[in-house]
Amino acid sequence: MKKILTVVMCLIAVALSVNAVNAYERERKQQNFNRRLNPRPRKDARGRRDLDRNRAVNPRRVAGGNVRRTATNPRSFLFPVKRDAHLFDGRGGKRGKLASREVKINYGHQKVMRGRDGKRHRYYYAFGTRLRNGRPASGWIRRSALRDKPRMATLRAPRAPAGRVTPYRITGGNPRRYGDLKVHRRVPRNKNLRASDYLRRSGGYVNQTYNLPGRGGVSTDTFRTGTPFYRTHSVRSRLVPLYRPNGRQVVRRMRFVYGYVKTPRSPDKRRYGWIAYDALRRRANSRRR
Repeated sequence: MKKILTVVMCLIAVALSVNAVNAYERERKQQNFNRRLNPRPRKDARGRRDLDRNRAVNPRRVAGGNVRRTATNPRSFLFPVKRDAHLFDGRGGKRGKLASREVKINYGHQKVMRGRDGKRHRYYYAFGTRLRNGRPASGWIRRSALRDKPRMATLRAPRAPAGRVTPYRITGGNPRRYGDLKVHRRVPRNKNLRASDYLRRSGGYVNQTYNLPGRGGVSTDTFRTGTPFYRTHSVRSRLVPLYRPNGRQVVRRMRFVYGYVKTPRSPDKRRYGWIAYDALRRRANSRRR
């Protein structure tokens, strides 16, 4: 009887050890995924966070080819565009002609989409442009519309682990609900970094981000309101602290969820990233899957 009990206890100990090892491996994989999922923004040579380091550098405007000197040359982040260049949304729809003669490009954010002509074209994500109708806009510009071409790697938000998916529709929410709240502390009232930037933008569009506000909040795509968004529950939602202008105390939090938009014109077919939960609405009669 004692031998049987000893064997049983040994088997229980082995099972507990295996479970502990499996739990450790799952946690390690989740931590590695989280680092890929929400990377920190690029920093300058002194280790300081610098949002311009998240922009592509124009190789023709860098003195001596030394990227570290771009901080003293703001124009090194600008790419001249050709006349009558168009801006596109994340599913290939035209947003309008650009009024901006130069654009900034988010580093690493490029993709291929099939155009109306049936051909595949390479696009770069242009940040903070202006259209001829006077509206500010971010979106995709064709490589052929740029006079200078960026040289950079491709960054993509990672595919979420398998799990439950819930369909939503992008509505953009109500930006006025967040007033002039900021996503960083001690930001002046007349500066950007507004919480409302992650809701409906001019013309009825919403930006999908590569990482969360506080870690850069860099946009990776732009979609028209009404576009379906599929939330992946295998990635937990995150709460981003908000501050009053010039404030240091957290006064509110904004929830962001991770998921994807189907992009049939792109070879990847799906575009992953973060979207503010208040910019979404659960689709009627949708089933969780």
